[in-house]
Amino acid sequence: MCSGVLFQMLKIMKKVYKNPVVTEILPIDKYPFYKGEDYHQDYYNQNPTQGYCSSIVKSKVDKFVKKYQDLLKNNVQNQ
Repeated sequence: MCSGVLFQMLKIMKKVYKNPVVTEILPIDKYPFYKGEDYHQDYYNQNPTQGYCSSIVKSKVDKFVKKYQDLLKNNVQNQ
């Protein structure tokens, strides 16, 4: 069922964008997902002064929190 939605979205995107959409939708059982190492977990909160986090990620997180604050848990809103 989910893959049907993905294929529908891909079809729509191919009509919307001028350049070709080259995204592939592949079966997950052939490409398993592995959890990253511990030092990658919660990277933004663990490294707020790291250059990329402070110059790029922070503004994106702030924008997301502002837009979706009603859907977020209280502890996320106040970070």
